Amino acid sequence: MAGEANIPDDATCLGCGYRLINLPTQTCPECGRAFIPGDPATFRDGTTRRPWPLRAESPPAWQIIVLPALVLLYLYGASAPGGFLASFGGTCLAPLVGMATGAWLVLDFAGRILAILADRHRALLDQGRREKAKWWRWIILPLCVAVVVSVQTHHWPLQVRFRLSQPAFDEAIVQLQNGANPRALRKRTGLFSVLYIHQYKDGATFFQTGNSGWDKAGVVHCPNGKARGQNSKRLGGKWFTEVW
Repeated sequence: MAGEANIPDDATCLGCGYRLINLPTQTCPECGRAFIPGDPATFRDGTTRRPWPLRAESPPAWQIIVLPALVLLYLYGASAPGGFLASFGGTCLAPLVGMATGAWLVLDFAGRILAILADRHRALLDQGRREKAKWWRWIILPLCVAVVVSVQTHHWPLQVRFRLSQPAFDEAIVQLQNGANPRALRKRTGLFSVLYIHQYKDGATFFQTGNSGWDKAGVVHCPNGKARGQNSKRLGGKWFTEVW
């Protein structure tokens, strides 16, 4: 029998679990998956190890759900003045968990590609009906990475969130100029929650929207159109980010 002397008595198919003893060919008669008697990675032999060829497939459905969810979490963090700490109440736990999970998924994605490349010669011997290629699952991670890179280079989530909120902030400035009490304006303003309002002597007005660690983070309206700090980012018109 082909390869019979080189295959363990407890060898079973990776695809369906069929016993691979006393077979005339090196393919499973149940599902058509090929195996190589001299390569223990191509069949199960009773050990607890997980053969790497099992990773030679498209990412599972749960990853397709988790990846976009992590990216949405990332976009939310990047849309707040002061960054992730301000978005998540001054704690770094959520960003750290998200980054660790994202890094693991990227490594898993790379491992699947390497497994497919290493398994391609054996896969060509398969005689069963091939599973439909889930090609669309392979583009999810590259798209997510592209979004993250675009945020790093253009900081657009903060710009978009503030542009949608700018009319509400402009209205708050008008109310303050008309003598409104700053305490009365501590409320939902656009897509931000205003926690504190501080009016500087030079006419600038700071709206705190979060806490970046020990610092207050938010947006500031500068009547002279000039940023107050070196790390401030212009959001549009006379509005800038500020952390203090």
